[in-house]
Amino acid sequence: MRKLFFPLLSLCLLTTACKDSVPSPTIEMEGLYINDGEMDYARQMEALPPLKVDDELEISLKLDGNGEELNTFLVKEETLGSEVNAVAIDFNELPEEALSDDKEFTDKDNGKLGFKDGVSQTKVGLRAKVQQVTEDGVKLKFYLFSKPVNCEGAKYELEIKTSDKQDD
Repeated sequence: MRKLFFPLLSLCLLTTACKDSVPSPTIEMEGLYINDGEMDYARQMEALPPLKVDDELEISLKLDGNGEELNTFLVKEETLGSEVNAVAIDFNELPEEALSDDKEFTDKDNGKLGFKDGVSQTKVGLRAKVQQVTEDGVKLKFYLFSKPVNCEGAKYELEIKTSDKQDD
């Protein structure tokens, strides 16, 4: 009996110490509009035309911690083949009541949002204005992290083609 007790006890301790993996948070594109137009490209990204200088994208995202509290949301621009930012990004719809007041966690000017305790879902709106045409286009990268340390973050990429050709 004693020989059976210790292996069972150690197995119980190991299974309780190894917590199931926590589901990753998700980023869902809910709306994608060009220049206040009526066409929503969120579900038909292949139809998104090349953008010209001064074109604006209105982006609506749903952030979900999958049952866990949200920690941080980041947005970055990657301009391929250039060190100059081709797109100006600003937040136009923010859940102010869900954002941390701490300046180290929330820096809207640099694309970083930190969330208060208890926030597991929210929506964020962004505006991306094309400032420069690039040959290789632009990638907007969105990152979302939840509070559990053993949880992977979510990443969503939006590729934007740019063109200096005018419509006829």
